[in-house]
Amino acid sequence: MKKIDLINIGLLMYPNVQQGAIFGLIDFFSVANQLVKEKWNTNLPIPQIKIVKIDKPTVNFNLPSFIVKKNDLNFSVIIVPPCTEEFPSGRKYNTHINFLKHSFKQPCTIASIGNGIFLLAETGLLDGYTVTTHWQLKHQFRNQFPNIYTDFDSMVIEERNIITTAGSLSWIDLGLELVKKFFGSIVMAEVARFFLVQPARRAQSYFNIFSPNLTHGDIPIIKGQKWISNQKNMNISLKQLSKVTGLEIRTLQRRFIKATGMTVTEYIQHHRICRAQFLLQFSKKLIDEIGIECGYKDLNAFRKIFTKIVGLSPSLYRRNFTV
Repeated sequence: MKKIDLINIGLLMYPNVQQGAIFGLIDFFSVANQLVKEKWNTNLPIPQIKIVKIDKPTVNFNLPSFIVKKNDLNFSVIIVPPCTEEFPSGRKYNTHINFLKHSFKQPCTIASIGNGIFLLAETGLLDGYTVTTHWQLKHQFRNQFPNIYTDFDSMVIEERNIITTAGSLSWIDLGLELVKKFFGSIVMAEVARFFLVQPARRAQSYFNIFSPNLTHGDIPIIKGQKWISNQKNMNISLKQLSKVTGLEIRTLQRRFIKATGMTVTEYIQHHRICRAQFLLQFSKKLIDEIGIECGYKDLNAFRKIFTKIVGLSPSLYRRNFTV
């Protein structure tokens, strides 16, 4: 019989780690292993899950664990779970950061879940990569790590040997991605069916509600942003915004992009679509009525812009998110 290869998956233990992701991934791979044994060739690789403890843990999981020593770098995957703190960073994580740096030099895939990416980003390994995390963290992440490219519409991004996922519960998406990586699409679909989850990647944009950055410090631009937010009729022009901010149009456009990361037109579109999302969820108005109320005289344009920003058409959005 052919020797069974072992795939060692390490779940990194660190202060204030979120336990749900750890237990969830353990269950995921337990089910995957069982399905492989029952339905497919038992000579397929078998993932072994280990909780990686670099220092004394604050929580006793009573599960198989692995105390990292100097030369223990034989992992196929290291996963950085999310944290109960908002941004895991600082001196207390230095040993974990160094461990991730050493692991990266080996043939090892490193994955992060939700805000666990802040710990991974502290290593400097993500510079030049495109990554994702929860959309509500985008301003903080971009300010803290300007050399890392970001895509806050995606639920999962895999680039070379780095995998990043969006929210705290996106360990489900990561689990499916790794099951597919090790076992293939058929086993991944079986695991998804067992857990009653959608195997196709969802888009984070479905859940993203426009959250403008008001912490950039450009006072006239902040004044303009607040004015836009208070406009009920949505008929907003560049000329009006120039008057409100006291800036010439060209100066306004330049400073607006620098402060918000968007052109004035893009910002207004996101503001209108955010209003449309609210009305689609909480009102019984017709979609055409909502488009007009949100400032769109061309209803085909409304549908196209809504779909581009949200990732779903207005009708599909209403069907999935009506309260």
